[in-house]
Amino acid sequence: MSINLINNSIKEIANTVIHHCQHTEASHRENETPSTTTRFCMARLLERTASQLNALADIAYDMGDGDLACSIQAQAEASNVGLTPEPI
Repeated sequence: MSINLINNSIKEIANTVIHHCQHTEASHRENETPSTTTRFCMARLLERTASQLNALADIAYDMGDGDLACSIQAQAEASNVGLTPEPI
């Protein structure tokens, strides 16, 4: 299996995790979820998202794609500070 194919798969998985987070945030807004509930739910989701992205960044780095690892890590750091990550 090609390393490039593996790295593309890692990127797709990372973007899927990010899109899920963005979709959940948009759903809270669309459904007019109370702000306290939204903050609680999003804090937990952003924590899980950061953890998942950190793991994917480690895998990308181990597979030899430092640029992809840095891109994923940047989005994980955004999640850690409470920002919704952006697709890679």
